Amino acid sequence: YDVGHDGLLANLIAFNLDSADVLEAAAKRVDAAPYARLFRQISGERRRQAEELQSYVSVNAEEPKTKGTAAGSFRKVWVDLRTALNGGDNYV
Repeated sequence: YDVGHDGLLANLIAFNLDSADVLEAAAKRVDAAPYARLFRQISGERRRQAEELQSYVSVNAEEPKTKGTAAGSFRKVWVDLRTALNGGDNYV
């Protein structure tokens, strides 16, 4: 289902899933409610985009990507670490 573009759809699905995971993790850790809501909203949009792309791939009788990338997992760990070290400062 890479449509001749070196896995473009697989990459788009993975990037959207990565983004959703990182934003959801950030929303759980930020103290400011407006930021948490914004992060959750954007996370939901990314998940919907990934689901739409997965549906397109499935319609074409292929197996869609269901997980993000290793780089995305690393970014989530980085957000967790940074949050642990920032001492509650929302601007770090």
